[in-house]
Amino acid sequence: MRQPRDLVAEARAWFESFANREVAEPALTTLSGRMIDAIAADVPEIGSDVALRQELRVAVHDGVGAYFSQGPHERPGDIHLPNAAKALGRGLARRGYDIALLQRCYRTLQRISWAEIMTSACREITDPELLPVVLDLQWDHLSRTISGATERAEMAFLDETRRQASSALTRRRELVEAILHEDRVDIERSTRQLGHNLYIQQTGLIIWTLDRTEDDVTAMLETLAVDIATALGAPRPLMLPAGGRMLWAWLATPEVPDLRKIAHLKAFQQRQPIVQLAAGVPATGVEGFRVSHQEALRAYRIAAETEPAPVTLYRDVELVSCLAADIAALSRLVRRELGGLAERGAATARLRDTALVYLEQGSMAKAAESLNVHKNTVLYRMQQVEELLPQPLDEHRMALEVALRVVATLGERVLPE
Repeated sequence: MRQPRDLVAEARAWFESFANREVAEPALTTLSGRMIDAIAADVPEIGSDVALRQELRVAVHDGVGAYFSQGPHERPGDIHLPNAAKALGRGLARRGYDIALLQRCYRTLQRISWAEIMTSACREITDPELLPVVLDLQWDHLSRTISGATERAEMAFLDETRRQASSALTRRRELVEAILHEDRVDIERSTRQLGHNLYIQQTGLIIWTLDRTEDDVTAMLETLAVDIATALGAPRPLMLPAGGRMLWAWLATPEVPDLRKIAHLKAFQQRQPIVQLAAGVPATGVEGFRVSHQEALRAYRIAAETEPAPVTLYRDVELVSCLAADIAALSRLVRRELGGLAERGAATARLRDTALVYLEQGSMAKAAESLNVHKNTVLYRMQQVEELLPQPLDEHRMALEVALRVVATLGERVLPE
């Protein structure tokens, strides 16, 4: 006698197969990237805020990974979701947003997740009996999981809101944001209230971490900011958390500090540093406070889109930052100016590096010394560079150096496929 089909078991088996594909890289990063972009579009307050987008990136990537790795074997209530969702809730509360933004994030996440599952199921399952069982099972599983995640994030949001209601952090944030928004402020009074000298040199810092073992590393980032201030001869910095994994800080110094010293601190010397820093150019007074912070944010954006050194100084990426608003235009500039030197690969990258150092140093001998190679090696490489360039090296020297610096900073994403 023919045994009846166990359609629920077959539906679970399909989900396990689908989840195993989605949790593997690069599929997981690609899928979470689409979700992040969709949430950023639906919730522009997050999409335009670099700190909150960083929290969102971690929360979505780790949450989706946990769902697909545990989902086939666990009930929705038993899935252990990472603490990144709580960090996102706290980050929104700290920035003064309404809880409705958090709820919009999760509604968009549920919509995109369901679309991914439904599209794959309808494409792969041709059995008319099995398909509705898969869709029913997955809708129930997904909606229960996201509902639980939303509740945890909301609790973190509300806890942080209550904590800040009676905190001096709120008053400090309001005053800092008034300065950043160019509101009229009393400099002497603001200096007293913030405990930060607004009359002297101001250096804006953005410090963040990629570490995901803790859901809130503010204390660690604040300790590092104090260490940086000490190394540069500055008093305790003004600090403002911008999410569970990012800190805004300002140094106040009587003279322009040597920001190159920051990279020598132990935290940035590790083989795989868990913290990164972006710094604006030091400038004087309230205007310097504002502008240096804006420059630090621009340097952060460059660092977040590339594979940077642990410390990114705006002075080093200023040109690329000013140009990077139009990546398509930058790519066209690179192709026009570099020609064959825009090809991908380690050998061509070495030639680009040599050409950039040569243009910066102005002579074969100085370039060889900077690259720690023999002068003849530089000469040979530059002959190869000349052969690959679409025009003589000295014809568009400035545009060529800009194109080389753009590739050195932004990497292969501005090179032709």
